[in-house]
Amino acid sequence: MREIELKLLLDTRALARLPKTAWAGRSNLAEVKRKRLRSTYFDTPDLALKAAGFTLRVREAGRDLLQTVKAKPRGTGLALDRAEYESPVGAAAALPDLGLLPEEVAGTIEKLCGATPPRPVFTTDIRRRTADLKTPDALIELALDEGAILADTQKEPLRELELELKEGAPLALYREALRLLEEVSLRLSLRSKAERGFRLSSGGAISPVKAAPIELEATATAGEALEAALSSALSQILANEPAIMEAGDPEGIHQMRVGLRRLRAMVGLLGDHSEELNKLSSKAKEYAGILGEARDLDVFEEEILSPVAALDLLDVDLAPIVSALKRARKAAWTHVRAALSEPEFTKFLLTLACEIEALREAGKGGDLGAAAREAGAARLEKAAARAGKLGRKFAALPPPARHELRKRLKKLRYAAQVFEPLFKSGKTAPYLTHLGALQDSLGALNDVAAAEETLARLPVAAQHRTAAAKAGGFILGYHGRRAEQDLKAAEKLWKKFEKAPRFWQG
Repeated sequence: MREIELKLLLDTRALARLPKTAWAGRSNLAEVKRKRLRSTYFDTPDLALKAAGFTLRVREAGRDLLQTVKAKPRGTGLALDRAEYESPVGAAAALPDLGLLPEEVAGTIEKLCGATPPRPVFTTDIRRRTADLKTPDALIELALDEGAILADTQKEPLRELELELKEGAPLALYREALRLLEEVSLRLSLRSKAERGFRLSSGGAISPVKAAPIELEATATAGEALEAALSSALSQILANEPAIMEAGDPEGIHQMRVGLRRLRAMVGLLGDHSEELNKLSSKAKEYAGILGEARDLDVFEEEILSPVAALDLLDVDLAPIVSALKRARKAAWTHVRAALSEPEFTKFLLTLACEIEALREAGKGGDLGAAAREAGAARLEKAAARAGKLGRKFAALPPPARHELRKRLKKLRYAAQVFEPLFKSGKTAPYLTHLGALQDSLGALNDVAAAEETLARLPVAAQHRTAAAKAGGFILGYHGRRAEQDLKAAEKLWKKFEKAPRFWQG
């Protein structure tokens, strides 16, 4: 069977309010049932099942023991969609019995386990309240979980609401989540209990997530290409939320911004006929701006300040700039975390998910019914022409124009990555390689150009401004000399890019 579910995280206040407000008095909600669930998750010593995308657990619910194997989620989006295999197991041992698995998965699991039987890795202890919700077009199970994940001496509290689709289309899950969001504060999550448990048991860090490659059939329509691209962007945005909120990883901010820009690029290329998608694109721009404040300061520290600090200077005092930068980064990161914690951010993600599902259900009508290959070629040609026009006199471009060129190249690159699977050509990889190298080179130049503005914004204490001005002048001079060399390298990369055959032509 397949399991399609949406996970929402709650704080203690929302956990207490949900049954009293959002669930109360609803005629389409069945009686709430309560049960205690104790689950043990198993894997090999080297976590071979996890590496292959499988989870194996034995769950105790009252007197019953149920073995469950879940496969790796398929596709992209907010709802976890995966194969699930369940079977009762004997109460005596409370251990997995791989012989109970269906043939289509038993051989794979047994091969992964080899001669070593799976061992317990972590457990979950949960108090669950469930109720079936009947809507005009779906049957949804609501499961409110409160408890903990336990791994050796480690313990992590667990408070989440699962919306599992029993009948109907996934769009109903997102609509119900939006309705619940009007009553209580909720945050979306792509991480399963298993993923959280394995991280807790291993002590592993939360890592930023890059965009997964987009897969399109040769016969894909423009609508299907838009749907795939928006789903990929949405997954990238949400997948990096833990890296920002919990790990404080600067790369998490970078990757979420990339996801937001990819979203806006694809709406501009294929979805600008939709009023709702245009609104979401504007909202994405707002969030990208909030993240951008922190990102600019992170880049300044890593790319501008750190190389100068490594010079071990004797006559330049960097301390006032270092101190001011620390304060500015703290404030910017606080602003980011506050914005991502607001229900408005969750609403933005859920509304986008609704639009994606609506695209999926709409089929192949209108302009979006055109072949994606032809539509992609036309839009790639237009994007390449816009970049080429601005870059025609590359060597003479002032910094603001180079920055604009970089943005146009980004849009071209995002579009090329979407439509690239539709063009089986040896030209594809070289073109993307040249485009990526040029974009990175322009990015380095932009970092240097933006350094002066960043220095001017730093909250340097009045008594340290003279020393900071001297240090800032040295920083700008150091990177200015480097930028002259980088500009010559960028000119060469531009010429190579101009000559690169466009893979969508011919």
